[in-house]
Amino acid sequence: MNIINIPLTQYYLEMVRSNLQAKIRYNKNQQTAKTPVDNDLSFRISFASLTTIYSYMAVESFMNYSLYELWSHSRLSQDKIEEINQKFPEFKSTAIYDDFYKKFGHNENFIKLKDTELGKMREKIRILCSNFGFKQGYEVNQTLWQDFLELLEKTRGFLIHPVPEKEIFNNFCKELAEKDKIFNNFPKIASDIIRHFYIQSNTKPPEFLEENELFFISEIVKM
Repeated sequence: MNIINIPLTQYYLEMVRSNLQAKIRYNKNQQTAKTPVDNDLSFRISFASLTTIYSYMAVESFMNYSLYELWSHSRLSQDKIEEINQKFPEFKSTAIYDDFYKKFGHNENFIKLKDTELGKMREKIRILCSNFGFKQGYEVNQTLWQDFLELLEKTRGFLIHPVPEKEIFNNFCKELAEKDKIFNNFPKIASDIIRHFYIQSNTKPPEFLEENELFFISEIVKM
């Protein structure tokens, strides 16, 4: 597997880390129609939402690029093997990633893969690991895998597809706002999920999985 340092993944991780590391400055001159309590809660929810969604986007962008690489290679390999088999039918050669090609790679439109089980993140990770010969994430670090599914993915799912019922939504928002330590850990969870692929491929993980290289946000003004 030829792992590429993917800009989108780096941008998302650096944005979420900047969000967490930036100093908060209160704009005392700004008037607001909300009460101080409501304003603070809204700010905390916004903060948690950005942290959650960008952390998840970092993982998803990495998996999508890796999936595209697998899809492309399966199609190229299949074309080459068909040429060989036409010239030397007695060999009956099999293309690399043949199983993936039969199930997904034969589709000429990569975008349509989202309508298959590959539309789900956990399936993307499972199938990528399986086809590249990597250990599954849960086989290496069960705690990390559970944190990703039960904390990051579950929280992101509610934020993207919120339940509009007042009691359910309000309880979720209050819980999210009160658990700073949980969502503060989301970028590390995302980085560790991505790092798993580098380690399994015996490739040095890029520095951006640990710290920002491109930019940082020094200050956030709270209105």
